[in-house]
Formats: sequence, C-alpha cells, structure tokens
Amino acid sequence: MTSQAFKNLVKSELNIELTNKQLEMLSIYFDFLVEENKKYNLTTIVDKEEVYVKHFFDSLIVAKGFKLNNKKIFDIGSGAGFPGLVLAIVFENSEFVLIDSNNKKTTFLTMLINKLGLTNVQALNARAEDLSKIHKHEADIVMARAVARLTILLEISSQIIKVGGSFIGLKARTVKEEIEELGTKPHKLGFQQSEIQIYENELIGIRNNIEFKKISETAPKYPRHYSQIKKDVIVNKK
Repeated sequence: MTSQAFKNLVKSELNIELTNKQLEMLSIYFDFLVEENKKYNLTTIVDKEEVYVKHFFDSLIVAKGFKLNNKKIFDIGSGAGFPGLVLAIVFENSEFVLIDSNNKKTTFLTMLINKLGLTNVQALNARAEDLSKIHKHEADIVMARAVARLTILLEISSQIIKVGGSFIGLKARTVKEEIEELGTKPHKLGFQQSEIQIYENELIGIRNNIEFKKISETAPKYPRHYSQIKKDVIVNKK
C-alpha cells in the first residue's frame, strides 16, 4: 500500500486528513517495526499492506467515534504501539502514555518515539493496576485494544481515569458476552456504559469500540491484585 493510497483510505473512511509529515512518520514506523521484529516478537503481521490496514488503520477507527483532541490518553497493553503510538502521531495536541508490562516492547516504543521526535508520548514498563496509584485521576481516556476482557480492563484502569473521563475498549468481535459478564461491576467502579461504536469494513471486518463514562470516584479498594480479578472471571465463567 502506498502512502497516498493509505491517505485516501483514512480520509474516505474516517474523515481524517493525514499530513505528509504524519505519512512519513508512519513509513518510518513500519520500517523500524519490521527491522526490530527480527529481534523481538512484536507482531505476527509484517506485510506492508497488512500492517497499514490491520494495525495503522485499525488503530485510527476509534477516532471516528470518539473525540480525541486535547486529551490525556493512556493506552493499556500498547504492545508495539497499537493504537496509542499511531494516535499520538495523528493527534499531536493530545498527550499519550503507553503502558506495557513487557520490557522489550516498551524499549522498542521508546526507541521509536525518539526516532520519530515525538514529544507528546511516553512509554512506561509497568502493570496498569500498579500505575493506578501513581497516576490517579490523570486520564481523560484510557483505552485498550485486544488485551483482555472488559471486566478486567475496567477495573485495572478505574483509578487512572478522572471523573468525567472514559474507558474505551477496542474490540474486534461482538462485545455482548463481555457486557453481560460485567453485571453490576461498572456501577461498583463508578462507571456507566455510554455507547458502542460499530464499524464494519471489508478489509478488517467488524469493530466494536465500547465506552464507559466515569461518573463517580472509584472506591480505594480497587483495583485489586490482578490474580484476584482474573480469578473472578474464571469463577463467573463456570
């Protein structure tokens, strides 16, 4: 896929006008990703068109349904930077924090951030539930793409999000089962389900991006230890 073809795709599908500078950054991103992927297991997708569609374009879909300008956004489980780093390239007036517990991936992200000369994004090697005490009530938005189930993600991010902010889960398949699994948990954590952005494209299939608004402060006992959160999911599935 050429840069112009990608620019046209993003404009026609998402109404985002990419600049030449942003397209150049994405090109550098792709080259660096492929090169570093030879050393580390960053992604199974390395074909250029697939990276541009299944990683870059897919990361930008959330911007069609939700306002991301002038926000502080945390990306949990950012991996090789999807969606957080892609969004940081496009939304230069927002601040991004990329969180991942895999040191090799955050090292890759930091090197790439420096290579691109970005000043609105940082990568942190940590677990979200641990960072919640340090970055309490900092985020306007916390998002996560293909990381874990909603019941886990909502809890581990709950303290990071300020009242009036949002958690957005980027989901590829239907979220009906995960929503039913939540039960009354959003209310206990101070959230209220807001809306679901449903997007379908023949190139990537169906995307379901779901938002939970933070309407009140989360009780100090949350988030619990990850093992306890995960245990609850297993128990509820039986």
